Amino acid sequence: MNGYIITAVYTLVVFYALTQLDHWVKALFKHKAPRFILDIIFILASLMPLLGAYLPVPASQTFRNNMIRFGNVWLGFFAFFTGLLLILHIIRIVSYPLRDPEKRKKRSALTSGFALLLCIFIALSANIYGFAIGNDVWKTNYTVTLDKKVSEHGSVRIALVSDLHFSSNSKPALYKTMVRTINASKPDIVLIAGDFFSGSYDEIRNPDQYAEILKGIHSRDGVYAVYGNHDVESKILCGFNLTPVNKQFRSTEMEQFLKKANINILDDKTVYFDGVQIAGRQDGEVTGTDKRYRSSASKLLSSCDMAMPVIVLEHEPLDFNALRTAGADLVLSGHTHGGQIFPGNLISALMYKNVYGYKPIEGVKSIVTSGVGFYGPPIRIGTHSEVAIIDLKY
Repeated sequence: MNGYIITAVYTLVVFYALTQLDHWVKALFKHKAPRFILDIIFILASLMPLLGAYLPVPASQTFRNNMIRFGNVWLGFFAFFTGLLLILHIIRIVSYPLRDPEKRKKRSALTSGFALLLCIFIALSANIYGFAIGNDVWKTNYTVTLDKKVSEHGSVRIALVSDLHFSSNSKPALYKTMVRTINASKPDIVLIAGDFFSGSYDEIRNPDQYAEILKGIHSRDGVYAVYGNHDVESKILCGFNLTPVNKQFRSTEMEQFLKKANINILDDKTVYFDGVQIAGRQDGEVTGTDKRYRSSASKLLSSCDMAMPVIVLEHEPLDFNALRTAGADLVLSGHTHGGQIFPGNLISALMYKNVYGYKPIEGVKSIVTSGVGFYGPPIRIGTHSEVAIIDLKY
């Protein structure tokens, strides 16, 4: 979507929320000064995401990072607060014909105050709850059996994580818990399904600390990963990329970060171990390199032995029919965050054939993890941060 359109839509939503806020504040205060002060506070808070997206880099990096950080927190509150104001607006419209004509234009200070406080209380409570839930890492267990005739039937334990989204809102404690959960499960191999970053390496506070945390992951056969659609340098507003795809490139710092963390990137490459083949696929939205297009499913798996289990690690849960035709048995993905924030999980379910969990699709098995980090507001509601442990039998 064009960056100007995204900015315009955000501005219009802010304007709408401001008019609804004024509607309820007018009955509370006879003088205009309190309403003016509230309007200024609301406008300044709404400017933070815009400043975070549009401020030049590196001229004001610290200020820009703070705008991104506090802007994400504001967006979490703003989304719920505006949604609640919209619900009140709809109730007013529906109930308008039912009200006494003489009282239609009258709103008591008590009613207005209660309506506003209720909206603020629910929006704040949702964000506090969402922050607590999002920083609690769950472990989800799956057992998947593949009907493959290899010389000896075996099993392998895979730890799957995704969408770490290191950013100015990240907390080291969350990723330390993730690593402890992985290591306690004693996986044979660890797979990371992309989105280490959130569109900016410079946004991360103390990146070496996070690289050291990831370096603490232990498994018998190592840690392998693919890049996601946000593992590039790009400007982001309300979750949408403002930078055109052909100008989104992966920085050297991003690549060096993963090398420091001992993470092996599978860019349209395949690794073999214990009779299992794992093919890592480039992201279908943005490759992050001069190579604009990734390999087709058939080319990606052309060297695989179809008598052996074939696993595809792909950031976005898409292209299942082509992968099945090419010989994939199991596709492991992330990207969706499980919807991250209600009602996002309901909306995402309309966009993806598998938004979360285990599901056979078009003849191929699929597991989508909800990820560990946050994208945008640092909260989760209706979803959870997780480490997926997959016991694969064949």
